[in-house]
Amino acid sequence: MNQASERVADAYAISRLVPLYDQQTEWEYRMRMIEEAQRFLYASTYFIQHDRYGREYVDALLKAHERGVSIHLLIDGFGQILAGNLMTQKEKESIKQALAALTTAGGNVTFYRCATTLQRLLGSGMHIKIQLSERGGALFSSGNISATSYDKWREFSVYVEGPIVGRLMEEFTALGISVDASHTQYLHESIVKTHATGTLRYLSYNPTIDPHPFNPVRLKRPNIITDYFVGAFARATRHIRLTSLYFKPAPVLLRSLIDAANRGVSVEIFHSHRDALGASIVPWIPSFYLYRRLTQAGIAIYENLRGEHSKIILIDDSTAIFGSYNFEYAAHDRLAEAIMISEDKKLLETIGALFSRLRESAENVKVNAAAPDTLPKDGRWKILLSWPFARWL
Repeated sequence: MNQASERVADAYAISRLVPLYDQQTEWEYRMRMIEEAQRFLYASTYFIQHDRYGREYVDALLKAHERGVSIHLLIDGFGQILAGNLMTQKEKESIKQALAALTTAGGNVTFYRCATTLQRLLGSGMHIKIQLSERGGALFSSGNISATSYDKWREFSVYVEGPIVGRLMEEFTALGISVDASHTQYLHESIVKTHATGTLRYLSYNPTIDPHPFNPVRLKRPNIITDYFVGAFARATRHIRLTSLYFKPAPVLLRSLIDAANRGVSVEIFHSHRDALGASIVPWIPSFYLYRRLTQAGIAIYENLRGEHSKIILIDDSTAIFGSYNFEYAAHDRLAEAIMISEDKKLLETIGALFSRLRESAENVKVNAAAPDTLPKDGRWKILLSWPFARWL
């Protein structure tokens, strides 16, 4: 791990930590935060879908604004366009109108848009999911405001209280949101009074602001989250377990996991089955292409028939990492991402038990060495056509 990673992954005190693997419980926390907010609420998401959850969410924000809460909502511009694949034209127009109504009423709705045409064409953007209010609590999530996240895919979030919430507020400023100085002051004055019960380390990185003129095809600066993972995998001695929507990581991460497996570390990967990803299997194809290499290295791969959208890593039962970073190339060079790192014993036990359930669940199908021979014929030509563009899928 390079010095930059060490310097930025600072520890922040927490007074409460609640892991949320059940999405309905996470939804209850999310909506309660909006209902109980009195002064301000800041939230970021990759997209909002026009379904039960999206409608209820925007409506709750509007009602909060009407009773005097300052609402600040950040949505990724490309992500919202991408979410159009989940919606009809009428639904896309309806969510657009709902967000416009919130803006017209005085709420602050910002779409994150990258600076260059090349970035926008190749899907660069903001992928961090945070919600916080003046009451001193925050949600740090893997999912989006969508029925896909709440009713279908598996997700993982945490609810935290304490000084770390101040660091999460700083993330909004870093992402270009105009944060009211009085909100920051009020938040810090309230959280400084809380009694610390532990710590979490926090690390974020935004490749979309890298100064290289051909960003994201080329970047000048290393991704410090990717570097952190490489260092953490190099230190593993017993096992590495991880979940991700897809497994198609930047080459340096692929090599580090194979190196770990070659030195005897047990590596397990849980990601989504192609049938869980909607209308097209194209984004899944680069994962499939790696199966033979991974299984030959002794790495265990599981495909979740329901869809695995959490982003969790457990190393040697001593370090848990979670956040927004999927093991896909986009997380390395195109998307602003964030992770939390914990050595909390209770959280480690919770996440360890979670991986045990995943391994035993009938929803997770273990990939064997013959898997590359089982792809339906209609998928084989898609591999040939799409593989040259795998990095951008």
